[in-house]
Amino acid sequence: MNKRTYALALSLSMLAALPAHAQMRGSASTPVAAAPAPSVSAARPNVSLSVFIGPAFELGNRALMVDRTTTVTESRVVTGNDAVNSTTVKPTDKPATRENGLGVMYGLDATWWGGSRFGLGAGLFGANVWGTTSTEAMHLFGQSTDALKGTSTTSNNTTDTRSVSDTMTISTPFANYGATITAPAANAANTVFTTSYTRNGGNILTLRQGDSSTAANTPKSTYAAEGGMAYSVARSFMVNDLTFHGDYVLADGPMGTVSFFGGVTMPIGAAKQETTAKTVKGDKAEGAAKQTETQFDATGTKTTEIVTETTAKDNSVADSSFLAMGPIIGLSASYNVNPTLTLYTKVGYAPVLIGSTTTNTTNTNTSKILTTTTPVNGAKTTQSNEGNTTTSNMAIAGLSGTETIGSIGAGYKVGMATLIGEGTARAYNLGGVSELVYGLKLGAGFNF
Repeated sequence: MNKRTYALALSLSMLAALPAHAQMRGSASTPVAAAPAPSVSAARPNVSLSVFIGPAFELGNRALMVDRTTTVTESRVVTGNDAVNSTTVKPTDKPATRENGLGVMYGLDATWWGGSRFGLGAGLFGANVWGTTSTEAMHLFGQSTDALKGTSTTSNNTTDTRSVSDTMTISTPFANYGATITAPAANAANTVFTTSYTRNGGNILTLRQGDSSTAANTPKSTYAAEGGMAYSVARSFMVNDLTFHGDYVLADGPMGTVSFFGGVTMPIGAAKQETTAKTVKGDKAEGAAKQTETQFDATGTKTTEIVTETTAKDNSVADSSFLAMGPIIGLSASYNVNPTLTLYTKVGYAPVLIGSTTTNTTNTNTSKILTTTTPVNGAKTTQSNEGNTTTSNMAIAGLSGTETIGSIGAGYKVGMATLIGEGTARAYNLGGVSELVYGLKLGAGFNF
């Protein structure tokens, strides 16, 4: 090839390569589009699971109401003028009216996310709580006879009179009990103080203290007593609440989410309430209340001693089981404080729950009166009277009601798990079963 031909070929090859080189330079100057950042929804797990257990409490109730009224009546009469009367009533004392139940709550919840916003799930909430409240009404309510004694004094033309009455009413779900102190009139020769215990108006026990004499050298009896009666109400509530729900994410972003949920809830449980009234000894232990009567003849000589020991117990139990079902709706929200800490809350309401309840009621009354008579001249005799009656009844009825739930808590991410601490409350109003359970959920959440 001559020099002219070689130069022409070289020029043509350079011209052919020039457009490709220019295109390459143009491509290098064009910025590459950045890949879009994944959304929070795109990062949602396929399945989320949480489990918890923690302390539970029952809101204080007034299953046992104790009203005690001490009335001190003072009057002044001035001869020749109208009587001037004044009455003083001490405040009502309620020593045992409210008590919180204590127990445990537990449960789990699992949700499968079929898409970025829609999920299906099921959950279980369970709780067991127990609570007891009690009071005692000892002989003379633990007071001395001097505190209850009436007085009457006259000075010149003025007479001052003081009398005392002391009454206690114990109201329970099954019966109304009462204890009343009766004091003798002022300056009366008969100084016997009586404590009477009743159930729905019927007498259970009578204890006396004092001297029955009405005149000098008259046959009389002196009385000494110890013990009294104790009253208690025990309550327990158990529920296993199974819920099937669908979830829809209304708002989703880097800072948190807001979701709506709806489905069906089915509370299954039992409520038990027990009332007990029983005699107690002087040391307040369960046993016999004791009455000792010492008899004297007209000369003041002791003739006979009669000791009466009364052991009585009145126990009533209502044990109810229930099953209900109905729709539930609610909202849940979360807020991401930082990559490891999340705050969240949840509220829900089941406006209509329909089901049935079965209640078994049992009342048992036991009594034993042991009387020991010891004459000064004669043989000692013992007589025992015992009684035991039990009545029971079962009732099945339909029920309707509502359920309300609410919670607020926090989650802290540690590795593959999230530690959960949550304060929660659930209110059940199911016909005759009304309960508010609250407590603390302690658990963990996992994403798969």
